[in-house]
Amino acid sequence: KAAKETPMHSTPGTDWEYSDEGYFLAGVVVEKATGRPYDSLMAEKFFKPMGMSNTRFLDQDDIIPNRAAGYLVKDGAYRHNRRSWEFELTPHFGVMSTIDDMVLYEQALTKGQVITPSVLSELTKPYRVFDKTGADQPAYGLGWEIHDIGGRRITQHSGYTGTAYVRDLKTGLSVVVLTNRDANFGPHPFVLAHQLARIADPTFPAFD
Repeated sequence: KAAKETPMHSTPGTDWEYSDEGYFLAGVVVEKATGRPYDSLMAEKFFKPMGMSNTRFLDQDDIIPNRAAGYLVKDGAYRHNRRSWEFELTPHFGVMSTIDDMVLYEQALTKGQVITPSVLSELTKPYRVFDKTGADQPAYGLGWEIHDIGGRRITQHSGYTGTAYVRDLKTGLSVVVLTNRDANFGPHPFVLAHQLARIADPTFPAFD
C-alpha cells in the first residue's frame, strides 16, 4: 500500500532512478515465490556455494569481528552513518562482505558457477536504454547499470556506504571498491573504480 502511494519519478520506460523501495518489493516477490526468508535463502543458494563465509546480512544483535563502521561528512566533519535500522527483509541494503569474498563471487560469475552464463546474460541485458544520441548509451538491466561504449559493455552498481562493482563484459576485467564513507561525499566509488580499471587496462573507456 505504501509503495502504491509513492509518487512516480518519471513515466515508465523513459528514465530510471535507483529505488530502495523497488528492491524491497523484489525481495517480497522472492519470499512469496519461494516461501523462504530472503536472508537464509540467499545464504543457502548463493553465499555458501560460492564459499563466501564472511558475507552476511545486517543483524544488530550480532557481534561481527572486524566490522567497519560507516561514516558520512556533515558540516565538514565526519559523523557516524546512522543508516543502521533493523529490517526483517533487506534486499535493498544490509549485506556485509569482504574483498576476499567479493573475489570469490567474481570468480564464481566468471566460471558460471551457481549463476549460470545464461542467467548472467539475462542479468546484464539492457531492458531500458535511456540515451541513444551519445557515444555512451546508459541502460538498466536486472540489478546492473549498463553502459555500451566504445564497443564494450560495462556493467556496474554502487552502494550507499561507498562501494562500487564494475565489470567489463568484453575483457573480463572487474574492479571492486569497498569503503566505509557515504558515497555522496568525496570521490564517488565509481570514479575510483574507473581510475583503477584504466590503470589495469588503459583502453577502458572513460565515461561519467
